[in-house]
Amino acid sequence: MRRHTTFTVVMAIAALMIMVGTSSITWAVEPEVKTVEGELLDLRCYTSRGAQGEAHQACGAACATRGLPIGVLNTDGKAYTLLVASPAYADYINKSVRITGKVTNMMLSPTKMEIKEGDSWKVVELSKEMM
Repeated sequence: MRRHTTFTVVMAIAALMIMVGTSSITWAVEPEVKTVEGELLDLRCYTSRGAQGEAHQACGAACATRGLPIGVLNTDGKAYTLLVASPAYADYINKSVRITGKVTNMMLSPTKMEIKEGDSWKVVELSKEMM
């Protein structure tokens, strides 16, 4: 009986040491609230062939309508993937946007979106379909 108890205690200590040693790996990354400004684009065409801009608007809108992933390409050349239902954003593809939301690992969950119209920014109401 004593041998069994000692073995159990040793195994419990070993398990605890493993859990403590790997705890930094299992912690979730806390999202950061951030505003990203750039071009709204469909990520499939952008990542496969660099397609962007007004010349790609119709194709990008069609890809978004089909539910393909969309994102924001900022002025530094970093692309953020939007965690949204992309069909609701099809009308805004290849437009200048400013999106605020929670960012984790280059993935953006929007809470506010603005579209550039001329020299000013227009707030777009985010509906449930857009979240």
